[in-house]
Amino acid sequence: MGIPSIVRAVTPFCPDLELVDTHAEPAKPFDGKDITPSVIAYARSFRRTQTSDIVFAEIIPEFNYADTDDPFTDRPKLSWSSDDPESFERDSRATRDTLGQITLYAAAHLAAQFRTHIFSLLVFREHSRLLRWDRSGWSSLKNFRYGRVIRPVLLALQPRASRSPWIR
Repeated sequence: MGIPSIVRAVTPFCPDLELVDTHAEPAKPFDGKDITPSVIAYARSFRRTQTSDIVFAEIIPEFNYADTDDPFTDRPKLSWSSDDPESFERDSRATRDTLGQITLYAAAHLAAQFRTHIFSLLVFREHSRLLRWDRSGWSSLKNFRYGRVIRPVLLALQPRASRSPWIR
């Protein structure tokens, strides 16, 4: 499933947001790096002049096909007797790439806007994960499977989406 198909599938769930396929057009460089998210969501009321513009982004979702690319686990193995207990972060090249990518997008998003916090959405084949970023770091919800709890998550985000850009 390509990015245009994903955008078409998700759009009905986000009536106040315009999801734009941005993977082919880098946004302005941030800290010397091109930012090329697959999709950027803009408020429908916003009139874009370019495809990729993080200054006006509402949320930057990241779509990965493999569930094994999720940089977090909901079942960390905690062993207080071990010298090296397993973290809630997974450690592989793919998970480090995903974590680095979303961290770069969040840093660029926070740097480009005067907000106290932003949200990121990680979407994998079988589940998604919502992250909240602020100037001190991030927090993550437990992953959720499609069809079970996606409606409550969307309802939680809806009041934010219906507010004016100045209040968000």
